[in-house]
Amino acid sequence: MVTFEEARREPKLRQSYIEQVDLGEFAPYIQDVCYVSSRNVNKSDKGFVMYILGSRRAVLGIPGTKPTIYVLPCAFKRNSKVITTEDDFISVLKYHEGTHAKQNFKGTPTELGATARYIKQYGLVECIFFMNRQFYEDGLLLFSSREQEIEAYTRQLTAHSSGEAPISPTLESFVKGRFKRYLGVPQTIPLEIYAPW
Repeated sequence: MVTFEEARREPKLRQSYIEQVDLGEFAPYIQDVCYVSSRNVNKSDKGFVMYILGSRRAVLGIPGTKPTIYVLPCAFKRNSKVITTEDDFISVLKYHEGTHAKQNFKGTPTELGATARYIKQYGLVECIFFMNRQFYEDGLLLFSSREQEIEAYTRQLTAHSSGEAPISPTLESFVKGRFKRYLGVPQTIPLEIYAPW
C-alpha cells in the first residue's frame, strides 16, 4: 500500500496510489484514472488538479462512454490552494471528477449539446466558441458546463456535510467559492454577443 504522503514525496508512486483509491458508486462510469506527469500549462493556481476529457457523444447527450480521469502533479503539491489532505484528494477525485464521469457516461447534455441542436444552422464550431463559455478568469477560458459543475460541487459538499467524505477548511472554502461563481453564470449566452451575423 502506498500512502498519500509517500505519493506526495515520490512521483513514481503516484499512479500506484491513485489505483488504490476506492471510487465507490462512481467506478462503473470510469474507464481509468491516470497520473499525468507533465502539462504544458500549469493550472494549479486556477484550481485545476484533475480533469476528464468528455466524449463528443456525451456533449451531444449520447450515453455509454466511460471517460478517463487525469490527475495532475499539482494534486500532490504541499502548498496547494485546493488539496491539503488525503481526504481532499479523494473528494476531488471521487466525488467531483466521479460526478463528471457519471454525467459523461449517462450522456447528460450540456448547454453546448442542446444549443448545437437548437441552432444547427450556425454550425457546431460556432457553438463551441460561444455557447459553453462559463467565465473568463485571469486570461483563462473555462468551458465546463454550468449545471454539471454545480452538480459536482454539490456532491462534494453533500458528502462533506453528511460526514461521508470530510474535507479540509481550505477545500471547503474553494468548493463553496466555485459553487457560488457557477451559480452566477448565465445559463445561456445570447447568440448576438458572439455571432453578430
